[in-house]
Amino acid sequence: MKTINYFFVAVAFILLGCADDGEPGPKGEQGEKGTANVVYSPWLQPEWNVTDQARLKIMKIIAPDVTQSLLDNGTILVYWKYTAEGDLSITFPLPYTEFNSLGVPYLNWTFSIYGVGNIEVQMTSYGIDLNYFDYVNLDNNRLRYVLIPGEASSTNGRFAPAVNYSNYEAVKDYYNIPD
Repeated sequence: MKTINYFFVAVAFILLGCADDGEPGPKGEQGEKGTANVVYSPWLQPEWNVTDQARLKIMKIIAPDVTQSLLDNGTILVYWKYTAEGDLSITFPLPYTEFNSLGVPYLNWTFSIYGVGNIEVQMTSYGIDLNYFDYVNLDNNRLRYVLIPGEASSTNGRFAPAVNYSNYEAVKDYYNIPD
């Protein structure tokens, strides 16, 4: 008799367990945003290891995370950070051009990718020799690269960034990049 009762209980569980699940429950809370495989360098001191002339400075950065896949599908960003005395700092994306009071460009920062693993940063002066304050001041100038794989740099399968890449603070917040 016990065997028959267990049989009916098992059949009842199977039949009742296959019933309609009803309406889906409410959507859960959004989890914390991660870096989504985003790679970033520490803030690097400029080291003009390719060209160090009065009006042209070039440094090569060995960046092993610059892969062919990243070159084909990802996004590479480079930021320059200048910190004045005190806590005032300015961070801008490269390429960047600085203009004098007459609106004439006099300093230009750019970066180039020379294949897998290589980033070059260039600083060019138009018409004046670069001085120590402009390009090296150990306490005031740093640069950082940010590498965003293809899946993290697109939104809904499109190549429209979900964040304004020209705004370092927005990029830092969106990808959880520490200062």
